[in-house]
Amino acid sequence: MAGTKQRSLGGRKWAPRELMSARQASKRRGRESFRGSFGKQRRRGQGAVHSNGWRWGIWRRRAEALSAGREAWSKESRRRTDRNVCPTAAQKFWHFWRHWYPHLFFLFCFEELGKLVHLVTPGWQDAKLIAADYWLTGVHPTVWLEQFATPARNDFMQFAYLTYFTYLLVLGGVLYYRRDLRGYWSVMTYSAAAYAIGYCIAIVFPIESPWFSMAGAWRGSLQGGLFTAAINFIEHFGRVRGAAFPSEHVAGSVAALWGAWRHRRWLFWVMVPLVTCMCVSTVWGRYHYVVDVFGGVVTGTFGYVIGSWIMKTRGAPAPAAH
Repeated sequence: MAGTKQRSLGGRKWAPRELMSARQASKRRGRESFRGSFGKQRRRGQGAVHSNGWRWGIWRRRAEALSAGREAWSKESRRRTDRNVCPTAAQKFWHFWRHWYPHLFFLFCFEELGKLVHLVTPGWQDAKLIAADYWLTGVHPTVWLEQFATPARNDFMQFAYLTYFTYLLVLGGVLYYRRDLRGYWSVMTYSAAAYAIGYCIAIVFPIESPWFSMAGAWRGSLQGGLFTAAINFIEHFGRVRGAAFPSEHVAGSVAALWGAWRHRRWLFWVMVPLVTCMCVSTVWGRYHYVVDVFGGVVTGTFGYVIGSWIMKTRGAPAPAAH
């Protein structure tokens, strides 16, 4: 075109307007190239961050799931019942029997003492305890207490005597129900140790009790109501002649009392007045000498000490609490 200024660039002639357009297009391509390159780099960075965050999220969810699973398993293990442990009726029975047969075993051993008391010493040694009672109290306690006997008092004392059979059952039942099997077997061990000590002493030092040795020293039999009749029935069919020292009733009760102190303190305070009355009732009912009661307290305490030591030794029964 005539009159239009032209510039030479790269061997080609450009008009000013075309030159300006070419420069702008070049700058635009440069900016777009830079933006594209920066955008790719930024997307790569974001992708890496996103990838790392995604992986971290997976591990975190796995850890949370594992923690929740462990917590659920722990709760479930604490809540397990015999139905979970023993799904069949036969397994339930043997599971129960395994834990509760010692109660019958203690009774069986006591009944057998009637035939074993003279295994070592042929004669009765009651005269020594009668003298010891008189030296301690200045009277013959079973005879002296007769002046306070009334049908109501007799029945109360016989009731207190009967409570002996419930101490180990109640304490063991509470521990068994709460699935504190370690505590349950600890209490069984205290009692077993106390009874074993008492059985050995009874064989070496046979005592037949005031009921036999002092028969005829009091004016008559103790009269009462329902509990007196129940005791008379039990004694008629299950009385053991011998094994009066130390009192196994007191020894077993004191061992159970120590077990309540150790494992269920609230039950200990419930048992204390009952055990105290039971100890008095053994003399009131003419079953034991006062010395028998003291011997039973010492024997039960020794049973607790020895049983505690046994439960701490290697190989002691240590079932997990449910």
